[in-house]
Amino acid sequence: MNDSDADGDGDLGIQLTDDQRDELANSIANNDGREPYDLGDTGLISPLSEPNEGEETRLKIRHDWAISENTMLTQQVQYRQYDSDFIRQTGAFNYIYWDRRDEINADPRAPLVIDGVLYPFAARRQEYRWQVSSEEGLQYFADLKSAWRGERLRGEHLLSLNVEEREMSVKSWSAYDADGSTGDNPLPYILDINNPNWPTGKFTDYDHTLRSNYDKGVSAYGIGLQEILYLTDALTARLGLSHSTISQDYQHKGTDRSPEVTPEADTKDNGYGYNVGLNYRFTPHVASFMNVAQGRTAYSILGSVTGEDDRPDSESQSLDVGIRVTGFNGRLMGSLVAFETSRTNLRRSNPLYNDNEEDPEFNIDVPKYFYDDEDRTRGGELDLNVALLQHWSVNLNYTYQDAETIRSDENLGLSKGAARNFASLWTHYSLETAKLPNPLQFSLGTRYVSKRSIESTAFGIPSAYLPSYTVWDAGIAYDTENWGLQLNIENLFDETYYQKAMFLGGLPGEARHATLTFRYSF
Repeated sequence: MNDSDADGDGDLGIQLTDDQRDELANSIANNDGREPYDLGDTGLISPLSEPNEGEETRLKIRHDWAISENTMLTQQVQYRQYDSDFIRQTGAFNYIYWDRRDEINADPRAPLVIDGVLYPFAARRQEYRWQVSSEEGLQYFADLKSAWRGERLRGEHLLSLNVEEREMSVKSWSAYDADGSTGDNPLPYILDINNPNWPTGKFTDYDHTLRSNYDKGVSAYGIGLQEILYLTDALTARLGLSHSTISQDYQHKGTDRSPEVTPEADTKDNGYGYNVGLNYRFTPHVASFMNVAQGRTAYSILGSVTGEDDRPDSESQSLDVGIRVTGFNGRLMGSLVAFETSRTNLRRSNPLYNDNEEDPEFNIDVPKYFYDDEDRTRGGELDLNVALLQHWSVNLNYTYQDAETIRSDENLGLSKGAARNFASLWTHYSLETAKLPNPLQFSLGTRYVSKRSIESTAFGIPSAYLPSYTVWDAGIAYDTENWGLQLNIENLFDETYYQKAMFLGGLPGEARHATLTFRYSF
């Protein structure tokens, strides 16, 4: 029996009989909890889900103006209108069979028991979310480039400007199974993920609640200045400075949980960024380079804003140091780069902050948030391009990285979902035949990604990961002056893999599929 009540809520968790404990134990394989559960050929895509019925209208106008022999202006205006309508599903397998925060079998992550019957492979906390949204935006971009020459120096002035206006409207409804619904008609539990019993009918047949209902407006502009200096025939420098401002307004229009329309909340982010780069050519075939940059990360473009005082901006920082090599009359090109990138000044709550207004020490000289967290990635990248023969070329890329999470000055190690190793190898062959006026282009390549962590001690899986994978792709193309035909085959050998890490799980990669593209110019 389970007599743990670590949170003091009086709920002792699901009580299992000895026979049920044995049944549960016999359902667990040795590797369960290490990798996502393998469903084989079973798909967990419910007929209640609906793919996105998105409609997009995009109009783009570009203007290139040669103001003088050395000065060029490029302008672009884009109007975009987008509507989205879809139903997606989420949920979890009841994989927690031991202590979670010192409470054993706490609902609703415990094994499912209905009328005394245990369902070891049930999925609990199922949710379907129906979202309808629309967005309208207008963007303007301008780039001005002017070359100049002095007595001892020459260089280029670069000026860039961008302005954007976006208006968004979002509504979403959620339907839950009995773990999350308080209504009389919740979604049915999925009793066995290996043979799912799907809900029937439509989303609106089940109890659902309005979860999101808001309008959002974003106004942004940015300006950047950059100077490229050719100091000597071997040494080139780049200096850049930018400023950007993002203003947002958020109007909550009422939901089932918060039915009152609230006052409009506004926020404004603005600040500066910079970049500095040096490139030095030791010989005609060997050059080194260094780049340092700092930018800004805006506050919640797609999410809600609170209307509080403008918070300090998060910052993006990067440092690259490397070397480039060419040889064999341009048939060999390679680079080796060491890099460090980080997102810093991240917000976290101050545990000493007191929000109890009845306490006489209420918020006395204690900040609500700290802004000293960091996500940092360090590593190196090798890129090599080789033209082995006149018609045969190869590209090799390898990247090693340590993506670390730093919180409260403590390094928590490799970030969840981040791989340490990436590699790709691509070969391209151009075949000339007497029967065709132009050559046939063949491509073959492979991609490798190492394993990625998805563990969570709080959910009882302290060492879970997505396994590494290797996928092969291929393509064939034929081009003429006026038209072109191309066939791409991805996942050539139909490997089963996870292409993206998600919360305590992974997004399966696509099965083998082909894309045929036809191009015609007139």
